[in-house]
Amino acid sequence: MALQVRRGTNATFGSATTVLGELMYVTDKKRLYVGSSGTTKNYIGSPRRTEWAQCTNTLTEDVCTATPVSVIWDTTASNVNVSDTALYTVATTGITVAYAGTYEVECSAAATGATNSTSKVCKCYYTIAGSADGYEADMIRYQTTYANTNWSRVLTLTAGQEIGVVCMRGSGNDGDADITAGKATLKVKALEVDY
Repeated sequence: MALQVRRGTNATFGSATTVLGELMYVTDKKRLYVGSSGTTKNYIGSPRRTEWAQCTNTLTEDVCTATPVSVIWDTTASNVNVSDTALYTVATTGITVAYAGTYEVECSAAATGATNSTSKVCKCYYTIAGSADGYEADMIRYQTTYANTNWSRVLTLTAGQEIGVVCMRGSGNDGDADITAGKATLKVKALEVDY
């Protein structure tokens, strides 16, 4: 005997009244929900892979300055990967999430600097809706190379919040520490989100 589940399109279930514990399958999004009574539904699974968005940037501007500089992301198709455009928006300023939830945010960066350098540090940190997150990573520089740096953080975001990256010269670093070339990648992955 097969178990039959209430099913329909995302538009059908947007305002549908549910019964506590009722299972619903959204056919056009391939998502499974459980009703919490009323119009509330909780996403519990999907046969698809984890939802994520990623963008990259070839660093041509100097992001290791005395004042914070936002990384400008390249939004051409070859530099943007999104699992579902209904869940994420990628812009030159970062990645915006469409739904509230818990996300893993990951960034990597590597660069080269001017040949006149000594060891310098470039600090990088996330911004959430334009405000600094406070969690930072250091791109350590030796001679002309900023080592590849990866950092990640689990964040609770509200719907419509944008994640960006800002860089600046590390404190106590005087003099020239220009970045002349490099690459950065920003990735946002849904961990627990109510779609």
